[in-house]
Amino acid sequence: MGSAADHAGHSTTEDARQAREFASARRSGRRVKTLKIVLPVVGCLIVAAGIAITVVARAIPDGVRLSNASIQDGRVVMDDPRMSGVDANDRPFQLVAQKAMQAITGGAVDLEGINAKVSISDDASAVIRASAGHYDPEGQKLNLTGKLDVQTTDGMEIAMRSAAIDLDEGVLTSDEPLFIQTSRQEIRANALRLSDSGDKIRLSGGVSIVLKPDRAANGVEDPADDGLKEAAAIMNDPRLADAEPFSPGDQ
Repeated sequence: MGSAADHAGHSTTEDARQAREFASARRSGRRVKTLKIVLPVVGCLIVAAGIAITVVARAIPDGVRLSNASIQDGRVVMDDPRMSGVDANDRPFQLVAQKAMQAITGGAVDLEGINAKVSISDDASAVIRASAGHYDPEGQKLNLTGKLDVQTTDGMEIAMRSAAIDLDEGVLTSDEPLFIQTSRQEIRANALRLSDSGDKIRLSGGVSIVLKPDRAANGVEDPADDGLKEAAAIMNDPRLADAEPFSPGDQ
C-alpha cells in the first residue's frame, strides 16, 4: 500500500518537474525568438539616424551659399545659410543653420544652430537638430556637439550629446549618454559605435532596453507580451555593456 502511494507521489513529482522544464524551455524559446526580432529593430533605428546625419554631413562643403555673408577676423561668416538637394539615392534633404563660418582660404566649416530635414526611406523622413557642428573636408570628419536630437515621422526619437562621424570610413561614434525611444521601446546607453556604414552597431556602458507591450482595447496586457518582458530583463543585464557588436542582418 505504502509502495503504491510512494510511486504515485514520485510520479506526481516527476510530472511537476517535467512541466517546469517544459515551461522553462518554452520561455527560453520565446526569449530567443523575441531577441531575434528586437536586436535587428534596434540596429535599424540607430542606422536610420546615422544615415540621416551622414546625408547632412556630406551636404555641408558643397551646399553653403554665400548670401548674408560678412568677413570677421579673417573668416567668412554667413547668417542663416540654407542648403537643399538630393543624396546619392535621390532622396531630398534640407538644412538651415543660424550661422556658418569658414576661413577665407577655405577649409573647415563651423555651423551653429543646425536644423535639417532628410529622407531616410521612401515613406519616412527625419528632422535633425544640433547645437553646433565642425566639418573638416580634408579629413572627411564631422563633429556634432552641444546637443543632438533626431525625430522621425514614423515615431522614433534619439537624443545624444555629441557624435563624431568619419565619412570616409563610414563610422559614427559617441562616447556620451544617448537615449532612443519609439512607441514600443526605450533604449539607453553611454556609448555608441556605428561602423561599416551601419552594418555593425555597438552599444556599450550601461545598456538598457525597456520594451512597452501593446495593450488590448480593455487595457489588459496581451499574455503573448510576457516574452517581451523577459527579453527586456535580459537586455538590462549589465553584462551586456561589454557585448560584442552585432549585425542588424543577423537573424
